[in-house]
Amino acid sequence: MNYYFFAASLPALSLESAPSLTAVDFVAQCEEHLSPADLEGIRTILQSEGSDDAEPEQIRMHPFVADWQERDTDLRNAIVRERAGRTGRDAARYLHEQAGFDSYRQRAVSDAFSRGDPLQTELALDRLRWHEIEELEGADTFASNAILGYALKLQMATRWSKLDAEQGMARLDKTAADLAQPGEANEAKVTQ
Repeated sequence: MNYYFFAASLPALSLESAPSLTAVDFVAQCEEHLSPADLEGIRTILQSEGSDDAEPEQIRMHPFVADWQERDTDLRNAIVRERAGRTGRDAARYLHEQAGFDSYRQRAVSDAFSRGDPLQTELALDRLRWHEIEELEGADTFASNAILGYALKLQMATRWSKLDAEQGMARLDKTAADLAQPGEANEAKVTQ
């Protein structure tokens, strides 16, 4: 299904600037313009917000969401392998099941981690995600996939607009202190 007027009315997004549209406003507009199936796909995307616990039936419900989940799982697994390799840990226990493996993503993740600066690494990883989303959207900027991709990009742009250096340093200090404490709970930090 195509959404010519709605897609054309959405403001541009980037990781470098705060979005002029909130997720709440976006969903309200989606409720007016989208089919029930596409609206459910939007809700699934926005409810999952970077978590691994989207319900399997929700993922199967919309093909775009399922395709994104598969790509994101591959990307997350590549990140786990990279972090585990850098810390001398076995990645196998942290990997999530996935249907395939893309060596391009693994190379792109390795390249992102080679930047040294955690902020630049995170930015490179989110640019990779952005690229993956654009591939899934396809060439038709008015199709439902473009609207669903917009929801993912809106999430990312909103996250970047909320980053704060002071809060980041506090979180880094807390993580470093937590990792300094021995215990199995710290093993899980490899996947974060």
